[in-house]
Amino acid sequence: MYFLFSSFSDYMYASNSSLFNKSKKIEKSYLDSSLKQLSGPLSFDKNTEEALSNSKEAGVIQSKYEIANHIYRIEIKGLYKVEPEAILLRLNSKLDNIYDLNNTSKDIVAINEMGLFENIQVYAKKLPSNAVVLRYVVKEIPTIFQIKIKGNNILSQEEIQKAISGLENYQAAKDSIIKENQEKIKNLYLSKGYFLAQVDYEIQKTSNQEIAARDKNENKDNKNLTIDTTKVYAPDFVDIVFYIKENDKIKVNKLDIVGLKKLDEQIVKERLITQEGHLLSIISGRNIFNKNSIDTDKFIIENILHENGMIKAVIREPIIELSEIGRAHV
Repeated sequence: MYFLFSSFSDYMYASNSSLFNKSKKIEKSYLDSSLKQLSGPLSFDKNTEEALSNSKEAGVIQSKYEIANHIYRIEIKGLYKVEPEAILLRLNSKLDNIYDLNNTSKDIVAINEMGLFENIQVYAKKLPSNAVVLRYVVKEIPTIFQIKIKGNNILSQEEIQKAISGLENYQAAKDSIIKENQEKIKNLYLSKGYFLAQVDYEIQKTSNQEIAARDKNENKDNKNLTIDTTKVYAPDFVDIVFYIKENDKIKVNKLDIVGLKKLDEQIVKERLITQEGHLLSIISGRNIFNKNSIDTDKFIIENILHENGMIKAVIREPIIELSEIGRAHV
């Protein structure tokens, strides 16, 4: 029996395993670049090199002798895209060394720093000789097959795609990067005046039909491509789907400047970018709520006060009240 003594997970999403992949060749460039970014001296000790050369099972290295409380065997499980040696290189736990819980904790950190796994667990088992077997079970971050955008009408697919960065086909579907792009899309809508726009996302299993369709197209474009995805198994193609609910723009219904004593409020308001809803402002679009414009207006008011000798005047952060019908009172 193995005993789980330590685990680590930096990603909340758990992928479903039942998909066909385009083989390790597709992601090799991504994996190579990810591994190259890792710093530090990486080399096998003599025992590990010998165990690797003698190993007859992928992801498993084993010592010649069973010594009580020493590491006799190390197993790496759960890999489809990453080579086991990439993990073995980073382990503090070594064959024939005394088993140390602190080292296995460091192992989890080192494996996680590779940025290729969403879950890492380590199990320890003692043999009748009291020699220790370590089993590292990892779950690779799923691979992006495509990015989909649904629900957008006002902004085009092209506009939204330009706002997205760091999400590419055949790269790891890291939850942190997906959330960053969720915020980028929200900010894009904010910049266009859609303060109430909502952006959600979902990670979906890619259909075999879509994979087959892309294979067919790529085979047309590249006659030298001989990969047949129907014969290559891997569990991790996913689609990143952004769901957008745009809602209407917020219109500025009322604009108040509180605390003016020496200047006429209307004179100040006429110089602001943001305007209340009237015929001219509706035509010019200056009655549409825009956070950037509000921030600029704050500095405009400050300059007006300074121009009129009120050097010590302080402008506080604007208070924005939103009505039920989508009108702002600033």
